Amino acid sequence: MWRGEYTIYSIGNIIKRIHISRRTLHYYDELGILKPTINKENGYRYYDQEALEKLQTILSLKSIGYTLIQIKELFESSRDLDVKIEGAWVKSIQKQLNYVAVEVEKLKRKQFILRGMLQTIEMSGKYNQEHIFLLMNQIESSHFVDGAIPATFPTTIFSEEEINILNQLPLIGSDDPRIHTTLDLIRETRESMHVHPGTPEAQKLANKWYRLTLSWFNGNSVLQNKYFSFIAKEAESSSVIYGWDQKLIDFIDNIINHLDNEEEGRLN
Repeated sequence: MWRGEYTIYSIGNIIKRIHISRRTLHYYDELGILKPTINKENGYRYYDQEALEKLQTILSLKSIGYTLIQIKELFESSRDLDVKIEGAWVKSIQKQLNYVAVEVEKLKRKQFILRGMLQTIEMSGKYNQEHIFLLMNQIESSHFVDGAIPATFPTTIFSEEEINILNQLPLIGSDDPRIHTTLDLIRETRESMHVHPGTPEAQKLANKWYRLTLSWFNGNSVLQNKYFSFIAKEAESSSVIYGWDQKLIDFIDNIINHLDNEEEGRLN
C-alpha cells in the first residue's frame, strides 16, 4: 500500500484487510464487477479506495442473498446515465425484498411440514409412512396462510359461530404451546391404555383431557362433544388422523364417558 494523491492497495493488502482470496479477486475481475484500478505489465494489480469500498459493497450484498449476476446488473444500472443511482438501488432492493419474501414463505412452509411430521410421529408413537407422505405432499399446497394450513370445517355440520371457535384450535405443525401440552398428555395416555376406564388412573387422565379440550372450545362443552364425534366419524375412513388413531380416540372417549356417568350418578 502506498500513498500519493490517493491510497493504493495491492492484492496482498486487500487479502489481509478484507480476508478474501486472490482467486476470488481474479474471478470478480473476470466477471467485470470489480476491475483493478491499476493493472501493471508485470501482472501486479492495485486497487484504490473506491475499489476497496466497492469490494466491501459486493461482499455485503452477497451476505444478504444477492447473486454475483444481480450485483453486476445493479452496478451496470447504477452507471446508466439515464437512471439515477438512487433509483437503480431502490429498484434492486425492492426486487430483492420480493425475492426474500418468497423464500421466507417457502421456509415457513417447510417449517410447518417438518413440525407436523415430528408432532405426528410423537403423537402416534411410531412412524406412519402414509401420514408422512401426505404431509410432505402438502408443501406445495395453495392453502397455506402465513406459513400454516388452517383446518377447514363443513358448514353443513358446524355453524358460523362454531367454526370461528374451531378456527382457534391448535394446529398440527404449528408451534402453539397447546400442541406441546397435548403431546405430553397423549404420551401419558398411550402408556395407560391398558387400564380400565373406571380406575382412578384412567379417571385422572379423563379429567386432564376434559379440562384441556374444554379450554380449546372456550368452555363450550356441546361444541366439544360435537367436534370429537365429527373426528371419530372421520377416523372411520382413515387408519390414523395425524396421530389420533381409532384406538386412542376410543380410549379417550371411554374414559370421558365414564367420567360423565360418574358425575351424573353423584348428581342423582
